[in-house]
Amino acid sequence: MTRRSAGAGASLGLALGALLAITVSPLPAETRQAGEPASELPRPSPLEGSAWLLESIPGQRTLVTPAPTLRLEKGRISGSDGCNRYSASVQVRGSLFRVSEQGPSTQMACPEKQMRQAQAFRAALTAARGYNLRNGQLELMAANGTPVVRFRPQPQEIAGALWIVTGLNNGKQAVVSTLTGTTLSLELSARGRLAGTAGCNRYTATAVLGQGTIQVGPPAATRRICVRPRGVMEQEIQFLSALESASTWQIEANRLELRRPDGALAVILRRADGR
Repeated sequence: MTRRSAGAGASLGLALGALLAITVSPLPAETRQAGEPASELPRPSPLEGSAWLLESIPGQRTLVTPAPTLRLEKGRISGSDGCNRYSASVQVRGSLFRVSEQGPSTQMACPEKQMRQAQAFRAALTAARGYNLRNGQLELMAANGTPVVRFRPQPQEIAGALWIVTGLNNGKQAVVSTLTGTTLSLELSARGRLAGTAGCNRYTATAVLGQGTIQVGPPAATRRICVRPRGVMEQEIQFLSALESASTWQIEANRLELRRPDGALAVILRRADGR
């Protein structure tokens, strides 16, 4: 081998050695302080996606219906204070529970007892600094550990109850109340069939119910013609169309909301027994 060949071979060997050193060098270890635990993915809160009904407010003897509600999803709380709807951002971390920002709220006027309860409920949410899950109930606590409000789980069952329609999407970008003198209803059997009255005719439809989802088949109705009250037949068509458009459902207290895929309200109902 010539000196030039030997020199070229040595250079090639050094280059390959450097490449191997780079290839097999371990990645630098993550730097952390002594005693600091390795990082973990944050665990979802046990309250995420849960829904609750007011059980009691310490110092308030009796509750006025409808009961205030609380739902926790994606860093926000929402529901009804028994009079108006509310929404706010919330911090839930470990045992911490703190409403950090008051959001939008409706501005309805209600009877005095209902308004007082709504104010006490809002004040309790604002005062909460922690929470505890005990015997299936949710307890919110003040900074000193004193309970400020207690909740029981919100039942999430449509089947087996009679629901009365209070509002419907008329297909004209508006949710309207039902006509005075008409009753529109919905009842879901355990076998997945809807039945009720559409204001004039009775109807039936198939329904596939999931966790917060619903798929309603084309309704079939009797063929009566009603002339009173005025507009009852148009309302019937709007209701059956709105019912078929529903894709999700949600229960709060005795109120059932059916919504379309775009999130718009399709039908609003309340339990006939008021529970």
